[in-house]
Amino acid sequence: MNASSDNRHIPVLAFWHKVEFFIPFDLRGQVLQAKGAEWSVKYITAAELQAIAPASSGDLWQVARVPEEKAVRGFELYLGVFDKSVLATVTERLIGSLDAEAIRIDQEERGELEGETCFAKVWLNAAGEPQLDQVSVSTVPWALGAISRQGLGGLSFDAFQASLKRLQDDLRNFQARRQSADAASESSQEVLPLTRADIEKLLDVFRDWAGFEPGDTDAAVAVGVSVFLCLRH
Repeated sequence: MNASSDNRHIPVLAFWHKVEFFIPFDLRGQVLQAKGAEWSVKYITAAELQAIAPASSGDLWQVARVPEEKAVRGFELYLGVFDKSVLATVTERLIGSLDAEAIRIDQEERGELEGETCFAKVWLNAAGEPQLDQVSVSTVPWALGAISRQGLGGLSFDAFQASLKRLQDDLRNFQARRQSADAASESSQEVLPLTRADIEKLLDVFRDWAGFEPGDTDAAVAVGVSVFLCLRH
């Protein structure tokens, strides 16, 4: 392949690398409709979260019905739940100048844009305490925020990695503030499960990191909780 041919392919390759940022996590298929979800998953709307007292966890870290052969060993907290259809409007605008075949390939790469996705997943122990060294994030909300500020030029692996470093700092600061507030409290606790107020602050951390708000879609669904189990010995 000659140099001029290589040069023609560089923009195409760069475009498909950017498309990879828009492949969403399938929260509905992998969590909400997974086997055992009827007893191991809680789907919590913003209104339901607001009904919990700010300093309380309510029954978030309780499981009403656990099969006999299993035991709760922790939780996965899915933050910033929104509908994948939000992606359609944004990405269609980005690829509008491409031919029909490119659009078809893009849609196949991103999968069905139906159902829920989320900003991030945080692991919690069985007491509901966050393990902030075990956090996973979706590239999608970050990418949506980046293009809203800088267009496609804002999407790069280096920029994403830099954002993750800032996010790690923000999460450490979040945890330090929780611990400091508890130490200063008259009712200091050895166990610090996430409260409603903590969850709302975590949501803010991830929204600030992404620079993106889903708007009036299914973003009212704020938190999904998945229970992980292990066999009893």
